[in-house]
Amino acid sequence: MKLSAILLISVLAIGCQSKKLPLKTGLEGKPMPMIDLLLIDSTTHLNINSIKSGKPVILFAFEPWCPYCKAQTKSIIAKIESLKGIDFYFLTNSTYPGLKEFYNRFELQKYHNIKAGIDYNYSFARYFKTSQVPVMAIYDSNNNLKQLLVGKNYISTIKDVAFN
Repeated sequence: MKLSAILLISVLAIGCQSKKLPLKTGLEGKPMPMIDLLLIDSTTHLNINSIKSGKPVILFAFEPWCPYCKAQTKSIIAKIESLKGIDFYFLTNSTYPGLKEFYNRFELQKYHNIKAGIDYNYSFARYFKTSQVPVMAIYDSNNNLKQLLVGKNYISTIKDVAFN
């Protein structure tokens, strides 16, 4: 029993990072990967690679249970007006009920620049070789990777990477 508790705490600590950390992936400058999402309506599929908005795009990998993901979402929503020039794609490997609860809790339907879905093939984690959340892959307006940020980040950092 004690060993199970220690293992659970270890997994949660490793999988849900709290510190800001830019990672060098070797993928900087590369176009968006092929990631299929099942969107919140549970019927629409979207391949991330097909996004052509002409604006910076952030792929935000999260898990509904992660406190740092929740905190990052709250900070994004609090500053959404200053982030309206960025398209956000919230993606999770969670279940549909988990995504739906998170989506409703934060009222993400209110924000035209936020879309959410399930990465049912675990493509984001495999492509970026990470099992941590939250993670943000920030792409420029030409859909080329600028930087990968792990953990909760300041909005000023996100804007700096996205717009500069």
